[in-house]
Amino acid sequence: MTLAASGAVVSETGWTGSGGGKSIFFRRPSWQTGVGVPVGTERLVPDVSLAADPNKGAFLIFQGEAVQIGGTSWSAPVWAGFCALINERVPRRKSRSWAF
Repeated sequence: MTLAASGAVVSETGWTGSGGGKSIFFRRPSWQTGVGVPVGTERLVPDVSLAADPNKGAFLIFQGEAVQIGGTSWSAPVWAGFCALINERVPRRKSRSWAF
């Protein structure tokens, strides 16, 4: 995603190496319909993503060595962190917690 200085989205592209599919458990929510979305009644998954390309994820030092990671090895723990931060706010807002 590329943003303008104002914060407006200039362009957005998906990584061609990503996956996804249709849920066998959940019906499709209304926001997963429209132009360019496959026809059907099953929820499309994943409906969120992060650093899918293993060559563009994160650069870190692991056991003293420089490592480049991405894909689910990077995205899953980052999403878990997002959910933990969201759930940390839940008791203050008196709402139920998220799945993670």
